[in-house]
Formats: sequence, C-alpha cells, structure tokens
Amino acid sequence: MRFGTEILRPRERRRPRMPNAISPMVEQRIPALALANPGWGPNRLSLELGRPKWSGLRVSANGIWRVLKRHGLNPRAKRLGLVAGYARTAGAGATPAPAHA
Repeated sequence: MRFGTEILRPRERRRPRMPNAISPMVEQRIPALALANPGWGPNRLSLELGRPKWSGLRVSANGIWRVLKRHGLNPRAKRLGLVAGYARTAGAGATPAPAHA
C-alpha cells in the first residue's frame, strides 16, 4: 500500500557514507603546509602533497581549496597576512587605528 497511514510513518535511513572525505590527518597537514609556504596555491599544494616526501597523499586542488576555505586561508593574501603578522580588519578600505603616544 502506497497511500494511507503507511506513508505517514517515518522511514528508516542509513547513515550516508562519504567515500571521498578527507581524513583528519590530511585535514591538519594541508593548512600546515599552506602556512609554511603561503605563496603556493591549491595546485602547487596538491602536487607537493603527492610527492613521496608527504607519503604520496592524493588530494585534488579543489579539495585543498575547500580545506583552506574551511580554515579561513583560501586567498593567498590571508595566508601571507597571517605569516607577516598583519590581520586585515573591516575590508579593503580600512584605515589603521591611530597610535596613542
């Protein structure tokens, strides 16, 4: 029976499996490598992670971009700013606060 009280009962669903999810270990290595080399983009980071030095981790450039975005490091300017110790505030036209003598 497709209609009636049968349709109102909640259906059981299995938990979704995400076979292409990035492991937590790789999730930690990507921002570390990106901050160690802030000038590298997702393509270069993907190639470097694929080298034997990094155990040949295979992560696409888009996957790396998503991880960097999750950690707030997706534009190169943010990575360079964090390494230089400069945190940009309210936008491109923000003026620095006056220093009190």
